[in-house]
Amino acid sequence: NLFKNNLTVLSGQTFSNLISLLHLDLSKNKLASLPGDIFVNQTKLVKLVLSFNYLTVLPDQIFAGLSVLRE
Repeated sequence: NLFKNNLTVLSGQTFSNLISLLHLDLSKNKLASLPGDIFVNQTKLVKLVLSFNYLTVLPDQIFAGLSVLRE
């Protein structure tokens, strides 16, 4: 749970070792972009919350591999 932390930048390696991650809340931060490989190892991620950031465009393949993502 990383909501409301004033995060401005995340690297592609940020979550790479958290392979059992099920829920990730990045809402209410100051993220304007995300790298295309940020969710590369997140095959178990079910819920992802990105609301209330400054995101306008996401890389084409950012959700590739998130086959169980529901929210």
